[in-house]
Amino acid sequence: MSLDTPLASSSIKELASFPEEQTSTLPPQTDPFDTPIFRELVTLIRDQNVSSKEQAATLKCQQTTMSLMQKTLETHAEHLKTLTKDVLKDNQPYEQKDTDDESTCTALFEIAMSKTKEEVEEWIKRMDVSLVFIALFSAVLTAFLVPAIQNLVPPSGSDGTGANSSLPAPAPAVSDQNICILWYLALILAISNAVLSVLGRQWMSKLTTRPQGPTYKERLLLHLSREKLAKKWLAYLVETLHFLLLSSISLFMFGLLYQLRILGLGNGEGFGSGPMKRVTATWGLGVVLEGGVAAVMVAATVHGVIYDVSPFSGPFSRSILSFIKFLSSTFQSSMEYVSEIADWLDNRIDSIPFYRLLPPITRCILFIPYLASLLQNSLVTLKTSNPKEFIEAYLSLLSQSNDPNLLERAIGSFSLVGWVKYCSGNGKWDDIELSVKMLKKAYTRLTASDTSFRVHQTLKARLRSFIRGCRESGIRPHQLQLEYLTYRCSFPDEFAVQVGLCSLGENNSDLAPLAEEGMNGGREEGFEKCIGGVLGSYQSAGEGGEGGGKAGYRRHIYDLAQGYVEKLITALSSSSNSSTSPNSPSASATAVVKADAKAKLHKIFADVDPGDLIKSFVLSPFETYPSLVEFVAKGKKKRLMRILIEFVEDCEKRGEAGRVSTACLCQVFIILASPDTDTDAHINYNADASPNWIVNIDADADADEHNHNDDDEGSEIDLDLTPFLNHITKYPDYFRWSQTTDILLSPPSPPSPPSPSSPSSPFSSPSSSPTSSPYALRINRVSELGVLRRFLELCTEMVGYNRWGGVERYVREGSCLRARELLEGAFGSFFVSFLFIVD
Repeated sequence: MSLDTPLASSSIKELASFPEEQTSTLPPQTDPFDTPIFRELVTLIRDQNVSSKEQAATLKCQQTTMSLMQKTLETHAEHLKTLTKDVLKDNQPYEQKDTDDESTCTALFEIAMSKTKEEVEEWIKRMDVSLVFIALFSAVLTAFLVPAIQNLVPPSGSDGTGANSSLPAPAPAVSDQNICILWYLALILAISNAVLSVLGRQWMSKLTTRPQGPTYKERLLLHLSREKLAKKWLAYLVETLHFLLLSSISLFMFGLLYQLRILGLGNGEGFGSGPMKRVTATWGLGVVLEGGVAAVMVAATVHGVIYDVSPFSGPFSRSILSFIKFLSSTFQSSMEYVSEIADWLDNRIDSIPFYRLLPPITRCILFIPYLASLLQNSLVTLKTSNPKEFIEAYLSLLSQSNDPNLLERAIGSFSLVGWVKYCSGNGKWDDIELSVKMLKKAYTRLTASDTSFRVHQTLKARLRSFIRGCRESGIRPHQLQLEYLTYRCSFPDEFAVQVGLCSLGENNSDLAPLAEEGMNGGREEGFEKCIGGVLGSYQSAGEGGEGGGKAGYRRHIYDLAQGYVEKLITALSSSSNSSTSPNSPSASATAVVKADAKAKLHKIFADVDPGDLIKSFVLSPFETYPSLVEFVAKGKKKRLMRILIEFVEDCEKRGEAGRVSTACLCQVFIILASPDTDTDAHINYNADASPNWIVNIDADADADEHNHNDDDEGSEIDLDLTPFLNHITKYPDYFRWSQTTDILLSPPSPPSPPSPSSPSSPFSSPSSSPTSSPYALRINRVSELGVLRRFLELCTEMVGYNRWGGVERYVREGSCLRARELLEGAFGSFFVSFLFIVD
């Protein structure tokens, strides 16, 4: 149906005229997927698509990066392979190559050329010197030759009398002819020398030029062939030029002296006077000078003949040496033949001793060859196998070297064992001192600032190997050598090495295990064990030492050990006495220092018995620091005093009382007899015998673990002092006598204890009375009255001087009176009165 018909139009109009509410009554068209979850899912998918695109781009970039990394790793692998090959090539054998390989031929050609150039340059230098000298010599010779020629040619048309004559001119004097002949020959030889020198330089320059050839093999063969053809003759040419130059100079000097001789004698024509003395004297002086030059040349020739490495050796001396060897070999073969003949004759004729007659007769007949054989036996040949000369040259050249790179190359052969073994000579003091001077110069150069750290470490390592090498080979260095090496070591880093060096000395073998443990252990642990072991080493040397209980010289390491411990004790004391605030930074630092000092002291004395330390102190020939003795004895003085007395008694019984140092014994006795105060104060006995009160306080309750208190025996001590009195009376030490007697001769009733504000000492002044001591002498404390009497007799002598003006005995007045009281109580007043009369 068409829409243009009336019915259709009306229908449309009707539809258009329907109200809107009729169309709205139809059900709405809804989307079943239009939900919040679906919309969220769509959003997520969209985000995922965006992320996937970004991931694809990122993966593409990563793929590109990985490809670049792969290429980089491959390049690094190739470089690493090359570096590995370069590192290992020195340890790997070279690959097999053909003999005519180009690289091999190149190296051989360079070796041959360098050798030829070295020889040719030496020849050219000699020719240059000859040419310069010949130029000057020819000018001087010409100046002398021109006047001599004029003497040979008389003026034309003159007969010598001033009138013209047709007669021939008279012949010149024979002396003038001889002089001209000599000088002409000298000039001819000089010019010939110059010509040959110029030609020789040209030939030698051709010898050093690179030959033409396509390969280095052909160039090498051409060079060797050319050298074989020309080198020998060029050597002859150089020697000939030298001989021609000397001949020319000799002819000129001979002619000059000959002319002076003729002039001096006045024998030439035209001389009307007699001899000229001054000219004759000049001739004599010239002869003497030329004779001296000839003597020098002869001496140089003889020197070149006698010594095979003489720098004065020349062609003439070598010719003489060859002739001597020929004559000597001829004589030796002749003597062998004569010996065979003598044996043959002796087997057939018994009446004549041919073996005695024929050799002397042969020596008389062949006298000159016999002298040649004797001379050959007296020739000096350098012995390159002499290790002493080589090591001396090695040390000398090290000290003279200015190139650190050369020192780096030579330090690997540095050996102290060889130095001691070969440079000590016969063990005399001069030889030892010379060897130490050589090593000192070498050490000074090797430890300079321009040498590397590796060189310094090598020197330190050589000290350790030196200690082990001497022990294995049984070499014992001299004490002067050991002292120098010990002082070269640094403290405290190389203290174990210092102990090891000291153990190589005489009677010091007991230090070897201690040094070995210190060098093999850790740095701090080994060092602290060495410190404690050295402090007690004098006692350990007496137990199993090689010197019959006598310790060798070890003062340097002993002083280092006790000095180090004293610093720790001082640090501990100063930190304890610090008055800073507990919360201040300085207090924290002080606490750290104190803890460190306590830990080190504990490690040092952990394995050392205090009694052994006290024994070592009294056996030491040098006094120990009082603060060290006080620290060791702190809290255990009574027990250590008993150990000390028993040890002195034991030494007396074994006959080793001489090992105990009286000065050290008295020092330890004084410290052990001084009571500990509440503040752990101790007396520092100075060298001037004037004690100062120095406080050494550890304010903490735990104090030192090493110093535990075991002195709870009361004020009086039941101890027999006889061994101690016996020793100090036999071996008195007058420097410590006053302080010792103040303790032993203190009054019986003790005074009140000193206040901290004004501390009093038993030895505060010479005039004060000594205070009470638990070790004051009592009659019942000495088991042998004879020992007590000898001691008290010494104490009654108040002052005594030796012949040098020094004080031998000094006893304070109070102690002297107390000694007399004891003498009177023990031996009666008559004996004491007798002593007063003697005084």
